[in-house]
This record gives sequence, C-alpha cells and structure tokens, in this order.
Amino acid sequence: MAFDFEKWALSFYGVVDERFAVETDLFQLHIHRDSIIKKLVAKRSEGILDIYIPQDWNMEQYQYQEKLRRLLRAEVMWQAKIILTQRTMYYAKRYGIPCERVVVDTRLRQCNGICYDDMKMIKYNPWVFCGATQREINYLVCHELAHFYEHNHRPAFWKMAERLYLGLELTAPTNGKTIRQIDHEFHYNWMVKLLKLWGSCRKK
Repeated sequence: MAFDFEKWALSFYGVVDERFAVETDLFQLHIHRDSIIKKLVAKRSEGILDIYIPQDWNMEQYQYQEKLRRLLRAEVMWQAKIILTQRTMYYAKRYGIPCERVVVDTRLRQCNGICYDDMKMIKYNPWVFCGATQREINYLVCHELAHFYEHNHRPAFWKMAERLYLGLELTAPTNGKTIRQIDHEFHYNWMVKLLKLWGSCRKK
C-alpha cells in the first residue's frame, strides 16, 4: 500500500491535485494533468479511478477545488458501493443472513459501518473503502453482519464474526483471537483514519 503523508497533508490545507493518490489492493486512485482536455474527466472501472484535470487549472483556486472535490466524492461513493455491496452480499448469502440492502453514507463521519438488522440494512463510510486492504474490508463486512446475531461486542460477538470471516460453520468452536487481531490492525490503519477525517471535513 502506498501512502505519502506529505501528499495528504497538502489536501488538508485546501489543495487537492495530482499529488493526491490512493493505492491499495482493492482501489487505485490517481489524478493527472492533461493538456488537451478543458474540463474534468473521470475514467473508471471497478477498483480503478483516474481523474484528469486541465493543464492550466490552478488548483489553489476555490472554484476548481470544489469541482474536483465534488467529482472525487461522487466517484468514491460509486466505487465503494460496488465493492462493499459485493463483499457484504457474498457473506450474507453464504450464511443466509437477511441483509437486503447496502448503503454508503458520508454522514457516518468517524464511524466505519452500522448494522440496522431491523431494516435488513448495513451502512458503510465510503472513505473507509479507500484506505482499507481487502483483508480489512472483509473483516468490516463480517463485523457488521455478525451484529445480525449479536448486538453487543461481548465474546459471543467476536466468535460469530470470526466464524463468518474464516468461513466456518455457525456452531464451530472458535475463540475469536483471529478476528480481534484484524480488528486491532484495522483500528491502527492510519490511512483509514486520515481518509475518514478528510471526508468528514468536506462540504456535503
């Protein structure tokens, strides 16, 4: 995973340009300068996003920053919805969990995800998708789906989340240590923390 703190620090002070990038095993985001185009252009496929900005745009100007940020937010939402829905429905179908809807919502702010088992729905923070590895995304999905069985975070919850993550039978014996280790790694993923903070500071 590539993570340049200097690039991201610049974006906190109001500048998002070609130095702003994300590279994980699930998502590749790059911004490029182009001397031919006259307006923003986004080229996307699943897991890959390339945004092109005109060569003569001064990205320190407010009008250009807002256009780029709006486009960036919309494209990240699109990418996150696809990947998070795929991973969630994969585990839900495998275990017969009645999750019927996946929503990505920037208003979750610092939260990673929320399970609404009564509405058969899970909401995710799309900025988490940008910085997390596939291993961590699978953990997050299993964490939220485990709340269909356990509403708290007591030992029974961690055991259930681990069964889902490891592909075990729902009654298989487990101690929850593997899932807790990944939870610890996810908690200290500084790229995820920074992206969530950056996303929560953006205008809606």
